[in-house]
Amino acid sequence: MACGGLMSAPVCLIENDENGKLRVRKEAKDILDGISEPVVVVSVVGLYRTGKSYLMNRLAGQQTGFALGCTIESKTKGIWMWCVPHPNKKGHTLVLLDTEGLGDVKKGDEKHDTWIFCLAVLLSSTLVYNSLGVIDNMALEKLQYPSYTINNKLTENIRVKAEVGQHEDESADFIRFFPSFVWAVRDFSLKLEKEDKPITSDEYLEGSLELKQGSSPQAAQYNLPRSCLRNFFAVRKCFVFPRPANTEGLQKMEELTEEELDSKFLEQANTFCRYIYNNSEPKTVSGGRTITGTALGNLAEVYVEAIRSGKVPCLENAVVSLAKIQNVRAVAEALQFYMTELFKLVQLPINPAELSNIHTVAEKNAIDVFITMSFSDNDQIYQKELMGKIHEEYQQMCQHNYEASSMQCEEVLRDVFDRLEKGISDGSYLKPGGSQKYIDMLRQLSEEYRARTHSQIMSEEVLSRFLKTKEETGNMILQADESLSAAEQEKEAEKMKTEILKQQKRSLKEQNRLQEQMYQDMQRTCDEHMNQIIYQMEREQDRMRRDNERVLEAKLRESKALLKMGFQWEAARMQSEINSLKAEMEKEKSSQPSKLGQALNRIGMATTLLAPGFPLKLIGVVMACGGLMSAPVCLIENDEEGKLRVRKEAKDILDGISEPVVVVSVMGLYRTGKSYLMNRLAGQQSGFALGNTTESETKGIWMWCVPHPYKEGHTLVLLDTEGLGDVKKGDEKHDTWIFCLAVLLSSTLVYNSLGVIDNTALEKLHAECSYVTELTENIRVKAEVSRDEDKSADFMRVFPSFVWAVRDFTLELKIGNKQITSDEYLGSALTLKSGCSPQTEQYNLPRRCLRHFFAVRKCFVFPPPANWQNMKRIEKLTEKELDSEFLLQAETFRKYIFENAAPKIVGGGHTVTGTALGNLAEVYVKMIRSGKVLCLENAVVSLAKIQNVRAVEEALQFYMTEMFSMVQLPMRSEELSNIHQTAEKKAIKDFITKSLSDNDQIYQQELMSERVLSKFLKGKEEAGSMILQADQSLSTAEQEKEVEKLKKELLEQQQRSLHEQNFLQMQMFTAMQKSCDEHVNQIIHLMERQQERMRRDNEQFLEAKLRERCALLEQGFQCEAARMKSEIDSLKADMDKEKSSQPSKCTAVTELMLALAIKLIGFGISRLSDFVLR
Repeated sequence: MACGGLMSAPVCLIENDENGKLRVRKEAKDILDGISEPVVVVSVVGLYRTGKSYLMNRLAGQQTGFALGCTIESKTKGIWMWCVPHPNKKGHTLVLLDTEGLGDVKKGDEKHDTWIFCLAVLLSSTLVYNSLGVIDNMALEKLQYPSYTINNKLTENIRVKAEVGQHEDESADFIRFFPSFVWAVRDFSLKLEKEDKPITSDEYLEGSLELKQGSSPQAAQYNLPRSCLRNFFAVRKCFVFPRPANTEGLQKMEELTEEELDSKFLEQANTFCRYIYNNSEPKTVSGGRTITGTALGNLAEVYVEAIRSGKVPCLENAVVSLAKIQNVRAVAEALQFYMTELFKLVQLPINPAELSNIHTVAEKNAIDVFITMSFSDNDQIYQKELMGKIHEEYQQMCQHNYEASSMQCEEVLRDVFDRLEKGISDGSYLKPGGSQKYIDMLRQLSEEYRARTHSQIMSEEVLSRFLKTKEETGNMILQADESLSAAEQEKEAEKMKTEILKQQKRSLKEQNRLQEQMYQDMQRTCDEHMNQIIYQMEREQDRMRRDNERVLEAKLRESKALLKMGFQWEAARMQSEINSLKAEMEKEKSSQPSKLGQALNRIGMATTLLAPGFPLKLIGVVMACGGLMSAPVCLIENDEEGKLRVRKEAKDILDGISEPVVVVSVMGLYRTGKSYLMNRLAGQQSGFALGNTTESETKGIWMWCVPHPYKEGHTLVLLDTEGLGDVKKGDEKHDTWIFCLAVLLSSTLVYNSLGVIDNTALEKLHAECSYVTELTENIRVKAEVSRDEDKSADFMRVFPSFVWAVRDFTLELKIGNKQITSDEYLGSALTLKSGCSPQTEQYNLPRRCLRHFFAVRKCFVFPPPANWQNMKRIEKLTEKELDSEFLLQAETFRKYIFENAAPKIVGGGHTVTGTALGNLAEVYVKMIRSGKVLCLENAVVSLAKIQNVRAVEEALQFYMTEMFSMVQLPMRSEELSNIHQTAEKKAIKDFITKSLSDNDQIYQQELMSERVLSKFLKGKEEAGSMILQADQSLSTAEQEKEVEKLKKELLEQQQRSLHEQNFLQMQMFTAMQKSCDEHVNQIIHLMERQQERMRRDNEQFLEAKLRERCALLEQGFQCEAARMKSEIDSLKADMDKEKSSQPSKCTAVTELMLALAIKLIGFGISRLSDFVLR
């Protein structure tokens, strides 16, 4: 075998140190660390000077190796190891362990022998016990005698479980974990016969292990070693060896050739070796898990460390320790493999699809490495860790790729647009006609840039950022261009804005493609991990099945033997163990699908939680530190007099957001880590101020607007509020208003607390300024409420969804012995107590308020994110330094918020934009400043007035811009009518988008009224006069002459115009009819949308009320349930009434618009006629 293959000679694995304590030799541990394949471990034990080492040399295929002795001194000390390639099992290593001879009188330490024996048992898959002569009572007593605890007291020196029940017989499990047993009887000179019949060596062994009837001390002493061997070792085998040579030959065994050995000894030795090669299984631990050389070395260290520390070696603890060691290493090596593969093949910048393919292959291979090396990762904790680390490294690689692409694109951009920059510097574009020259150059260079960077992933984004920076420059050039009129300048400015928006759209499409690529990568990752888990679990289940069947077969065999020997009681005990094992096997079989499902769910959840991380980080790269805002700003603060006010800077930011907003606010006592959660939602490490002292960092309400990672065309607005209950503030009413504003402005309210949800936590929620319990005194839904009306009944309709974030949670989510979810935990904490005593009312008050006010309630429990030392620098910690369970829960929380937090709405289900949110904040703050109670109905009325006045102005401005850009008077009336209709339709759409709660169409009527047409016609008339006055080439007299000439021409044309009146009237009537139809269609569409929103809103509200009623009935609150039933009936009646009134509302609107149209037709004809006649 080429000198042993892996090793040329044995080395010492376990020895005594200077203090006489056992230790693992580093040289041997390093050899085992290099063996990544499964190991078959064969150890030999026995009394010293019985020829153990010679047997092991033969198994190694060598004449020499393990030290042999020809004197009375023991040669082997400790445990020696020889690793050789397995002769029969390809891809396996045969590890031979030769142990120190037991019972050497010179050692004097019997406990040492015990530990050597125990270690041989624990480390091997086959244990060879070597003895001389025969198997008789003396031989069995020798197996017990050299150390009183070697055999019959193994249960005192080895444990299977870390904790054993008081009445539990742990020895029943030893048969599952102990190795197969081979008794090698040396120098055997008897005939294998029993009652004149030949028997096999195995029958000889089993006959020697037969028990003796009786209960005397002598019978018990006789049976003790035999019972131990029968109970501990499922597979037993025996070989009897004659003397290998004569006395002289025995003294030089290492030098004898095979020809000089006794032929029968040689035959038996070869049979023994074949049996070991064919039947010795790879070393396994609990659950039939095969271990490698690396794991064997770690296992030896774990057991020796337990012995050194005075503990009893425990198989369960050893497996846990081994699993941790192996899996940590498996993660590190798999990650290193992935990184090596990635860096070897990737050259940045690279096409994302190509990078994705390299990542997929490297990750698959890395998972293979992990699966091969990992051990007992039943909950996929380490596999999830590997997923996270690979994902993080891939993210970083992607970001490096984007940065490398950006750098190349920026380099090309500087080169291409150098001509433009020079033209701007030397003033080439600040001349008449320069603006068109600038625009043409910008367009030409953009195309040239795209041609040179078409293969780069950041091409459009870099161009988009560049064009955005040139917007102001373009406007300056337009204003300086004297060849353009003001209207033309405005038109060109709009065109430039449109181009920039188109470019931004291209950039967003580019981002979406990148995000889609990442999601595909994550899905492939999930699939690969799931496939590996299925394969691994199937192998594990098959191993456990085989392991259980082996144990069951051994126990059945033993039960049958006991019955045959007449040991009824022992057989009954064995039958009980058999029944228990069968029940376990059935249970394991039935639980396999659910275990697999749980494992796949864990990996699936890890994947879905990791996936959102990339888009957020990508947004950080692409949109320059947060997209809409690079950092949070203060939205609401205290002025010099201590009164709340809205900051102009924040209001201006919101005014610029015309898309719907999803508003998430966080509340809670100060110094509970609210701001950290909001930073994670923003996808940033820092942003909202964190503190590591007892002082509160956040003052007032701070705001951070970022692009919504899941909802395209929406903005995520994060509101971080001042910590409640800060003793330094002193003003409790201030806290109340902060809480109220957070409730009123948000679509999802996160309440952050520490520890647990108990009575103290709920009391804190309402003790400080009665945040929840007195909401009805600080907030009203309606402006006027009757005396008998329940004000709180409508709060559920208008309040946000509620999320309770419990931080630093260290308990198990259990009620009794039943596992519960965090939502069930919250539901249980909000259960009401029956009774009407003051104490009961006090107990129920905060619970009842939360149940009545918030229709949607959710709970998340977070373990501490790091140890207390690291908490002081939480803002600087990397994800690797954070607790993995905290990270998992934080990602779950983030995913829930992104998927479930709805856009902010106000009464009637109207979606709020950023602009509207800023106005709403101002309305509420003005109410607070004036000492009024916050009223939602009044706030919506005020907000609607602000929004709709602005919507009319902006829609009218849009109409005027469109008309001025397209109309050149004089022109044919049909053409003018068509342009008007197109511009008006767009203006109406603009109004519909920006208006709010214009239920009576007051503002839409105003938009339709005479202001639109009159402004346009008046503008054209004034423009004609201005043109004449501005013509400096004419003298005053010549201007007057031209005016008179114009008047004369108009008078001559007047006659012709009169003939055209009938046609114009008909044309105007048609145009007005079309305009009316368009308005009616838009209003009906708007009303249908509003009705659908209200229907969904009412259904959600009804569902919450029904759910609450069921809960009240279950808890025995009949009176409360009856009141809730009344609210439900009232709501159903309102919904039916609303449904039946819809057609009449549409009819009324149509009639109103037709009446307005008839009125406008008369005005329009007269106005147009006047203009034409003039």
